[in-house]
Amino acid sequence: MGAVLALGSAGAAAAPGSEACLALADRDPTAAAEAARAWAREGGGGPAAICEALAMEALGAFATAALRLEQLAAAEGEGYGPAERAAFYEIAGDWRLRAGQPRRRGRRWTR
Repeated sequence: MGAVLALGSAGAAAAPGSEACLALADRDPTAAAEAARAWAREGGGGPAAICEALAMEALGAFATAALRLEQLAAAEGEGYGPAERAAFYEIAGDWRLRAGQPRRRGRRWTR
């Protein structure tokens, strides 16, 4: 739940579709992932990536969710500051552990 709150607050104010997508991720994560990908193609940026990551996490696809957040954290042009990007890496690291990939967690954190 902490990850949802941290990620939701990082992107929720940035786009009008954020709250709807996050709510959909709770109800129907498969539909939310598809909607987030479509939103990203239309320029949804960071909020779309966050929604997709949360949907993938809800589906149990922890490695995919972690990768999406790692990509967002590494993308300097998305408008997130160092604290937000560090939080993305932290949450992605936790998801890497849940995916059984502790070595990937360490490697990503050393970037």
